[in-house]
Amino acid sequence: MIIIDGETWNQSENNLLHEYTHYYLDLNSAGVRLPLWYAEGSAELFSTVKVLFGRIQLGLAVNERYWDARSSWIPLRELMTATRQSPVYVNQSTAFYRNHGR
Repeated sequence: MIIIDGETWNQSENNLLHEYTHYYLDLNSAGVRLPLWYAEGSAELFSTVKVLFGRIQLGLAVNERYWDARSSWIPLRELMTATRQSPVYVNQSTAFYRNHGR
């Protein structure tokens, strides 16, 4: 059971879709651990899905995360080699995982 506050539905919807993407990827990866950048990037991308008038929009910026990401870039080498134990992932002040409530 999931309970969502109606006043914060847009943010809750993004978080719900983000976490559901993780669930879907884990369920369908045949036990292969996906690179963290791929798992988080996919979850962020699919958290933006909007269905309007029979059309699907995908990849729109989530406002509260967009501004955070612009202000704290992660060096590419650090991003591509990050694990769940890496400081860049664990530290919630980085763009990697800000505003996800983890």
